[in-house]
Order: sequence, then C-alpha cells, then structure tokens
Amino acid sequence: MPSGGPPTSPPGWYHDPQGQRWMWWDGWRWVDPAAPPPGEQPVDERVFFPDTPTLALPAAWFGIAFISALTVATRLTELLPETAGAIVSLVLLVVSTLGMPLAAWYGSRRWGTGHFFADVGLRVHWLDVPFGMVGAVGLTIALIVYNIVSHLIGVPDGSNLTEISEQGRDVVTFAILFVMAVLLAPPTEELLFRGLIQRGLDARFAVWPSVVLQGAVFGAAHITPSEGWGNVNLCVGLALMGVGLGSIARATGRLGTPIIAHSLFNAGQLGLLWLTMA
Repeated sequence: MPSGGPPTSPPGWYHDPQGQRWMWWDGWRWVDPAAPPPGEQPVDERVFFPDTPTLALPAAWFGIAFISALTVATRLTELLPETAGAIVSLVLLVVSTLGMPLAAWYGSRRWGTGHFFADVGLRVHWLDVPFGMVGAVGLTIALIVYNIVSHLIGVPDGSNLTEISEQGRDVVTFAILFVMAVLLAPPTEELLFRGLIQRGLDARFAVWPSVVLQGAVFGAAHITPSEGWGNVNLCVGLALMGVGLGSIARATGRLGTPIIAHSLFNAGQLGLLWLTMA
C-alpha cells in the first residue's frame, strides 16, 4: 500500500490508508478527489464559525506599525500652514483609504496563506445585515452608558466631530463626511483592525487579549490633539467600540457583520449630529 515516503506504487486509484474510500495516488502522495482545486477555498456557509487563524503574529505588528505611522503623519499636518496642511491631509486621506486594504493584502501575502479573503475573514452572509443592525444598536447603547459614566466621574468630554459641528449644517460637508465615514471607513478599517491586526494577534494570544489589544490600537488611532484631555474620553470610547467590533468579528468568523455594524453606527452618529446642530 502506498504511503507518504518515496514512491512505492505507480499512480492510480487505491483505497486510502484507512481503507475507507477510493483516493488517487499520484506516485508521491494521496490526492483527495473531493478537495477544492489548488488556489480555491471552500465556502463555509455557517452563520457562526470562529475559524483557525491563518496569519502569523508579524502581520499584526506590521498593521500596528502602518496605522501608527499614518496617525502620526496625520497629526503632524496640524503644524503645517493651512494650505499645505490641507494638501497633505488630502494625500494622507487617499493613502489611508487605499493603504489599509493594501496593508491587509500585503500581510496576507507575506505572513498568511496568500488567500486574501480567507486570511482576513472577508466573507459576507445575508444575516450580516440584521446582525449588523443589532451590533450597531449594541455599540450605541454601550457608548451612551460609557459617556454617562465618564461624565459623572469628571472625565473631560471629547469628540472627533467637534470641528464639523462648529461649521453648522453644511450639506456638502455632510455629504463628503457621509461617504467617508459610512461607505469608505468601515470596510477599510475592518480589513486592517479586525482583519489583519486581530487575526495576526490570534496567532499568539488568546481570544480576549487579541480583541482588547486591537481595540486599544483602534482607539489610539483616533487621537485628536485639538481635543486635549478630551482624548481620554474619545480614545477610550472608541477603544470600547473596537472591542465590540472585534467581538462581533470573532463570533461570526468574518468581516461582513462588523463592517455593516460599523457603517450603521457611523451613520447613526452623523444623523444625530445633524439633528442636534442649530
């Protein structure tokens, strides 16, 4: 009977080593006729399937280094003259929008299996829509509770929408912000934080340390120097949001649900801001 060592039998159909079914022996190894063709991945239709991580830990460090460099560069633009700062900010916005998915893709190629969708969990199920709605409501309630508690203990309020609210109800500004915050940011940020970073951390750490660490990075990436001590409230609140999104991604084993939850949450925040502005 053939085995995994040097070829001992010519290619052909044989019973497998356990004698349970027919398999093809190519002269060197067994070939499962039911396996997907090389380069293809089986589609898992289960609603919940926390899968085995396929990214190595360096993928997480690469993702953290990328977002750290991008955050520092973005904050440094505030030191530039107004015109130069606006130009650099626009360039960084393009780098951020395109760079996060590219960073996740590179991480898959360098420290994963090379199957991008599988490595970062970029799968979508029709139940992601209702699950995402529930997730968005849960995130909103959690942050309302956090903001009430932080206010009661005297933590300075902080928001990354302060500058927008000071401009008043400008339709063009809100339209641009809607495209950025509701359509672009959720998929790109989920690919980087819950895809590349969290799944890379899963290779070394247990579930909750991975979720909490990526959440902390997510919160820190939103630091806004102009908010001063209000960044404590801002970053901790967004870190909790990151933990919530990470928990959703971990529970479902895919990014479809957290992308929708993230998008709906941002849409709700913008809608609330519009309604409360004079």
